[in-house]
Parts: sequence; C-alpha cells; structure tokens
Amino acid sequence: MLSQQAFARKLILKKIFISTTKFFSFYKNVVFHTTSQQEFNDVTTLFPQNKIYLIPNLTRKIQQINLNPKEKLSGTLKLVSIARISQEKNTKFALEVLSKIKQGKVIFDIYGGIYDKQYWQECQEIYKNFTNVQLNYCGTLETENVIETFAKYHFAFMPSKAENFGHSIVESLLAATPVIISNTTPWQNLQSYGVGWDISLDNIDKFVEIIKICIDMNQNQYYQMQKMCNIYVQNYLKNNTDINKYIEMFENEAK
Repeated sequence: MLSQQAFARKLILKKIFISTTKFFSFYKNVVFHTTSQQEFNDVTTLFPQNKIYLIPNLTRKIQQINLNPKEKLSGTLKLVSIARISQEKNTKFALEVLSKIKQGKVIFDIYGGIYDKQYWQECQEIYKNFTNVQLNYCGTLETENVIETFAKYHFAFMPSKAENFGHSIVESLLAATPVIISNTTPWQNLQSYGVGWDISLDNIDKFVEIIKICIDMNQNQYYQMQKMCNIYVQNYLKNNTDINKYIEMFENEAK
C-alpha cells in the first residue's frame, strides 16, 4: 500500500493521513516487515526512523508436481491470468499486447475480482480490437484451486506493474506452467532458466514477440519448458532459507 503506484491513487488523502500519523507518532514503536527491496525502499522513504526488516515471503511447499505433458500444437495457445483486475496488476496492458496478435488461435482466460468497474470497462473496449484472441472472464477462484487451474494452461500471462513477491508466479511454476511477466517482480532472468520471460513494461513489442513465439511452439519445445519449471521451482523450495530469517526476526522482537 506504500508503493509509488498505490500511493499515487488518492494522493492528497494519503499524504494527509501519513502526515497526521507522523504528527501524533502513531507508528513510533512499530516494526515493519517488508518482503522486497522496492517495498523496503518505499517504507523507508515514509518511515525512515522505524526499524524495518527485509525478508521475502514464504510459499507453501508442494512435494511433487504432476508432469504429464500438456498438448501444445503449433499455432495454438492457452493463456491465463489469475490476479485481481486492477491497474496494479496491469490487466489492460495484457489486453493491449494481445490486441496486436494477428496469428494463430489464442485463448486468454482471466480469473480474479473486478476491483475497478471503470477500469474493467476500458479493458473490454480493447477486446473489441481482437482478431485472433478469445477472451473469457472466469470469475474468482478459491485459493486451493489456483495451482490446478494454472495446470490447464500453456502459459501464465501476468505483466503486473509491481510485485513484492508474486505468489501466483510461484504457483504457476509449481503447476509446470511457464510464465510471461514484467521485470518488476523478484523473479528475474527467467529466460536463462527456461521457465518463461520477464520483460520491461516499456517494451510492448517484446511482449508481442514472445506471445508469437509461444503460439508457434510445438509439443516437444513446450514439454522442455515444463521440465525446467519443475527443476527451477523445486530448487527454489529446497534452497530457500528465509524461514530461518523469520524465526530470527520474531526472536529478536520477543526479547
């Protein structure tokens, strides 16, 4: 809520609120826990006198991933976004990318709550320019159904403006579903691991190029990416030592 993107909305109200809390020292003895470098910077800017921890989020651990190959025919593509429909999640940008796709048969299913009806109306206006893409709004999902839903698609397409962690990104990889995301999350250099792409939001043409590559991808190429997702996420879960940092934080603050 203290990110530049979130703070820019209703800016005057939020500035008044922050100024009031500082004047009355509401947060004088509050210890902040942040989960990304950007989040740490945002909190530090507004509350420089407070104690602030930086420890990434934890994700639930799943022991085994079903690696049954999904059918992937060249010329077809099934994309999914599981995130709230909002400016922060950049739903409109995703649709602007897909409006430029003029080849293949593409399906884009969107799951998530509609937080801004006006914004969703703007998204639907973009859909009028689609030629080769079928858009489906599928409502909301229960948490326990997220991973199995990701597993039904070829790629997760979620170019959010910022993520302090990105649980849905991890859950997509857990489902052996590669991701197409922005480079404003902690998940970087994904192409080098063979599990997807993280692309600058300033380069819409690159997003279009990657979508076209995914459309043309055949069964064998796609299955190789599935296998790399399995390796990547299992290595992450096995080597993640952040739980010890949480224990240390709570022990420090309990003294």
